[in-house]
Amino acid sequence: MPSLVVRNLNAALINALKPRAVTHHRSTEAEHRAIIAEALLSPTRKSFAETLAAIPNISKDNDFERIKTIQLDRYCSIFDRCFIIYVADLIQGWVKR
Repeated sequence: MPSLVVRNLNAALINALKPRAVTHHRSTEAEHRAIIAEALLSPTRKSFAETLAAIPNISKDNDFERIKTIQLDRYCSIFDRCFIIYVADLIQGWVKR
């Protein structure tokens, strides 16, 4: 089986590895192998855009109508209204993809 030699490790890394190995009931060498395997072989996480795209389309578009600016006048400042409209436009763009 191939081997790997790692030189010039910071002492803080080695000191952090030892208690982690004890916690998992492994030798430091086995813990090192487990960390490398976890980092390189575990599946990558989905991006936020991929997660949003995976949400099923189960409703009608009119369920998510934009809040009318007239209603916002009573509750929000001009900045708040602009921000809410901007976020609504972003969401609509994501949903259409």
